[in-house]
Amino acid sequence: MKMPSGLVIQERKLTNYLLIYQPKDDESEFLAGAGYTLQTWRSLEQDILRAVEGHEVFETIATEWGTRFRVNCEWTGLNGRRLRVVTIWQQDTGADAIRFVTLYPDKSEEENAGQEDCRMKDVLFHWVVMLRDVPESGVKVGDRGVIVDELPFSEEHQETGYTIEVFRQGETVAVVSVPVSWGNVLPEVWGQKDVSAIAAS
Repeated sequence: MKMPSGLVIQERKLTNYLLIYQPKDDESEFLAGAGYTLQTWRSLEQDILRAVEGHEVFETIATEWGTRFRVNCEWTGLNGRRLRVVTIWQQDTGADAIRFVTLYPDKSEEENAGQEDCRMKDVLFHWVVMLRDVPESGVKVGDRGVIVDELPFSEEHQETGYTIEVFRQGETVAVVSVPVSWGNVLPEVWGQKDVSAIAAS
């Protein structure tokens, strides 16, 4: 399967998260290394779309909220540096549009060589601690991650959901979609509007 055209990238996914410095598990330095900054977010948006549209899907995962796609791709950044990335996309149940969720460095070649509830509001890009294991993704209770997408109400779980980018030792280990009750927003960042505020604290 190839990714279609008409993919959607929300501005805030770039300007409030990926291009904002974070005190740990930061992706902005990776993107800055290829010339991307807050001022050039539109260039990043267009480069992602050009790289992904028509590209072969690496993995498709059915979730209670729809279908999640993983697309591994690469492109040349603004300063000529070549980027290899994993991009994650979501098509909600009943929706036509496929939305961008997040991206992170694709280190697969390096690895192979080395052998509170549904009423919570404005939690996007907040840190959470996992309250349940997600065995199929290798995620364990106590793992920490960032909420990179908010998902609609699920009949199966009778609550809304999050897509969470889970980190260990500064590396992305999984991107999972789970009910809100499976993750607890960390109190030290609760109430912050975006990760730029966290970095400044």
